[in-house]
Formats: sequence, C-alpha cells, structure tokens
Amino acid sequence: MKNDPKRTFRKGNSPQYPCMLKRHFKKHTKAARYLIGIGDKVYQYRRDVLPQQQSEALLQAIRVVKEHLSAAASDKAAENLEKANERLDQKLKQCGGTLYPRSFLSENVEMLLVAAILVIGIRTFFLQPFKIPTNSMSPTYSGMTSEVFTPDHPRPGPIKGVLRTISLGATAYHLQAPAEGQLEIPIKILRNTHGILGTIACESFRGRKFGLLPTPRLRYTFHIREHPVSLDVPQDFTLEQTLLKSLYPQYTNFGDLLADSYKNGYLRQYPSRGEWILATSTSFKKGQTILNFDLLTGDMLLVDRCSYHFRPPQIGDPIVFRTNEIPSIGTDKYYIKRLAGLGGDTVEIRAPMLYRNSQPIEGADAFIQNGQQTGEYSGYQNRGRLTRGRTDRIPDGYGYALGDNSASSSDSRMWGYLPEKALIGKAFFIYYPFSSRWGIAQ
Repeated sequence: MKNDPKRTFRKGNSPQYPCMLKRHFKKHTKAARYLIGIGDKVYQYRRDVLPQQQSEALLQAIRVVKEHLSAAASDKAAENLEKANERLDQKLKQCGGTLYPRSFLSENVEMLLVAAILVIGIRTFFLQPFKIPTNSMSPTYSGMTSEVFTPDHPRPGPIKGVLRTISLGATAYHLQAPAEGQLEIPIKILRNTHGILGTIACESFRGRKFGLLPTPRLRYTFHIREHPVSLDVPQDFTLEQTLLKSLYPQYTNFGDLLADSYKNGYLRQYPSRGEWILATSTSFKKGQTILNFDLLTGDMLLVDRCSYHFRPPQIGDPIVFRTNEIPSIGTDKYYIKRLAGLGGDTVEIRAPMLYRNSQPIEGADAFIQNGQQTGEYSGYQNRGRLTRGRTDRIPDGYGYALGDNSASSSDSRMWGYLPEKALIGKAFFIYYPFSSRWGIAQ
C-alpha cells in the first residue's frame, strides 16, 4: 500500500483521517464541558460539607480538564483530555452526593419541571389554548359539528377516514336498529303554551377519554319496539341538527319539526311513561342504519392574554372571558363572543342589522356580513334585552358580547353585561383542525 500523506496513525497502527480525528476530539470536548459544568455546581453546592482536601482535589481536576480543553486537536491532545475527563469523573463520584452521578429520573424531572414552569408562564401571561365549545360564533369559528353520511353521500374509505381523523379530529358514529319497527325518540318539552319547544332527552354521565381520563358525556337512548339503542357523545355536542340532517332533511329548525309532528300525531305524551315521544314516520329493519355521521372537533385556538395589558379592547374583537363574574350564568366556564359595545355605548338590533350608538356597527367583517345576511351569516335577531324597538345602554366598566350566530347564541341579550374583569384575552390563532379557518383568528 502506498503511503498517504493525509493519514495519521494511533496505537495499534489503526488509521485515523483528519476528519475522524476532529470528531474524536470533539466528543471528548463535549464531555469535558459537561463535566466542568457539573464540577462547578458540585463545588458551589457542597463545598461547605466537603473536607478541604476533597474540595481542593476537585478544583484541581477541573483545572486540568480546562487546560487540556484549550489544546489544539491532535491524537495526543484527545488522549490527554480523555484521561483528564476520567480523573474528574472519579472525583465527582467521590464528592458529588446526589448531584453526581445524575440518574435518568433526577435529570429528567428537573427538565420536566423547567418545561412545566415555562408552559404555565406562557399560558398565564401570553398564549392560552382554548377549544370552541359550541356554534354560537359560527361560521367564523366552529364548535363540534357533524357530517352526516347517507346512500347518496357515503362515508369515505379507510385511508381518507384516517386522514380526516388526523386533519379534522373526526370521530365516527354509527347507530343501527336493534329490531324492526318505528324509531321512538324521547323528547324533553321546554315550552308548550305558545308553541312546541323542546330537545332530545338525554342523560349526563362520567365517561372516559382515551380510555383513561374522566370526562363528562351525554347518552341518548332511543327505542324500537321496546328495544333500547344508545349513543354516547361529548357533553358539548347536541344531537338535534344531526337528527334533522339524517332523518328530516326538509327541516332546518328542530322546533318546526316538533310543531308539525305534534299536529300530525307523531309527537305524543305518554302519561304512564312520564315522557313525550317523537315517532319517525318510517320503519327500520333490524340492522338498518339509523344514524351514520362523523363528529368533527371544535376549533382549537390560542388566546392572546398579553395585548389587553397595553391597549383596551376594540369593538369587533373576538374575546374570550370567564363566566364566573356573570351572576345570571351561574357556572364557571370560558366563552367566546364578539365585542359589540363598551361602557357608555347604546346598542340596538334592527334585524338583521346591529346598531351601535344609532349607527350600523363597524369593526369586524362579521358585523357587515350578518347585516347583509351573506352566506351562512343569518343576521342579528331580536331577543331578550334587545327585543324589537328596544335599546340597551352599557354601564361603565362593562362590555356587550354577542355571538356571530345570533340565532343560536346565548349572549348579552340574555345574561346581560360583561364585566371588564372577566375578560381573558383576544382570540389570536386557530391551530387545529386544519380546515379552511386555520390561521389568524378573524
């Protein structure tokens, strides 16, 4: 073999190229810096309890490593640094106590604690994650919604289903008839004096998320010829619109369905059973699909908790607030609405337009689109404190919060003014799901 001037040799005549030598020396350099850091920490933390001889030996071992660390890269320098590291390692084992050698648990617990402190700090002062619970801000933001599958609109295949789960947080639900006959749906009647108003009866229970974490859920139980069939869904999801899209596509409002069913005899009260029953007009065969849908997760966004410390909230801001400061709500939850008025303002609805201080409100595209009833924006509706012809003047220190989906929003029209101290921050960025709404919050 011809001599290669670029080759060097170590013990045992093993070839070592310059690039390999550099990596070898770099490895010992990295270890040296780590040991020096630990050595300084051990000395500072334990010098009061260590014998003077051990303290001096530790400092001497640290100095030797530092001297070899500053040497130019070579086979000899790498060898000397490796030996110095070994001596320092032995000294640290003698006097390191619980600081050295560091176990996997102690090292990672410290890292996790630091990470937890950072996360808590960011969440408390800068950005807080928030999940849209309902569709009161639809179509600007979406809560949990369902996509119904029928023979004309079949469920996607397995591959597309997995992609929908990843990108949209879709969860599949499939309800089949346990027997042949008419489907009977228990109804909870809320009002029966000036027209039927009600919801599908259900019960709350404590379920498990991912099979481990306790989470509140709703259970809907239907019957076919006394055979029960149940469907469990998250607590914030209601089944009325899914039922309409699946079995009553000619209706868009559940109240209209109940009113017509009452007239036609499909909605009946059973005193012996103590409940109202909505019977479908068609019969199902055993095993036939009753409901087949995907439940899509609500928008998950980051709330900017910092900006309002430097500037006041602006009309049109999508605001997140806690309800514990609003007595008429009575629960401690997080809501998201749009700021429609500040202290001293007067608000009024001349359907479908919202007025602020006798002028059509400005400050957000949702105001304009609701006023023009563009697309899915159905306009503002007179209700509660803002019935037709009524104005509402906001006291100082409060705001007025309205949902973009005025027909399905519980907001300041019902529960009154929003105290400034209840404000958490402004919706900033939708980070999941990866839908058309992904990005800067509007």
